[in-house]
Amino acid sequence: MNTITLDELKTILKAQDVENPEHYQFICPSCKTVQTAQDLIDAGAGETFDEVQKYLAFSCIGRFTEDKGCDWTLGGLFQIHKVEVLFEDGTNRPIFEPVGYSGSAKTGVTKTGKLKTGVKYSRPDPILTVVIRLEVGMPKKKEVVVREFLFRGFEPCSDGHCVIKKPEGMRTNAGCGCILSMSRLQLGLLSSRLQVIVDEVVTV
Repeated sequence: MNTITLDELKTILKAQDVENPEHYQFICPSCKTVQTAQDLIDAGAGETFDEVQKYLAFSCIGRFTEDKGCDWTLGGLFQIHKVEVLFEDGTNRPIFEPVGYSGSAKTGVTKTGKLKTGVKYSRPDPILTVVIRLEVGMPKKKEVVVREFLFRGFEPCSDGHCVIKKPEGMRTNAGCGCILSMSRLQLGLLSSRLQVIVDEVVTV
């Protein structure tokens, strides 16, 4: 396992010499597909960088489209990634390998042992947002209710108890069938979003 600091990650990303943060490139450790935030946006994972940053370099684009990539995510049980980012508090966070990373001593990386297995990262940290905001001062994330987070971009039905969005005006009472009628891609997107919040603590 190779560990790099936030400053080293920033140096690697800047060396890619792209026009904007949406074009920073990362390689899925499973299928080796090169992907960017713009690819995630085009695949429907979100409308802006802020919305897709939680997936960037953490979940492969194949979780959102059938056109490329695979369904690998660093939030799963098995860990095959080769790069982690070291935070100032001493904790490490997994990340897809950034394009241009050599893994050599020239980049200041340190070896931390064998690949980890059986370690589940319950929630991706916005590593890239931390780095990129230091450079371009991107706006802070906004807080949204769980319903909006899970079903953003989904079309609701007209049922009065629709799980996606409660209808305004005329409504029916036939029962919401939105989840049952979701496509494979929509279910994959919903699954990825659930992984972000599944381990959150709630009061019941």
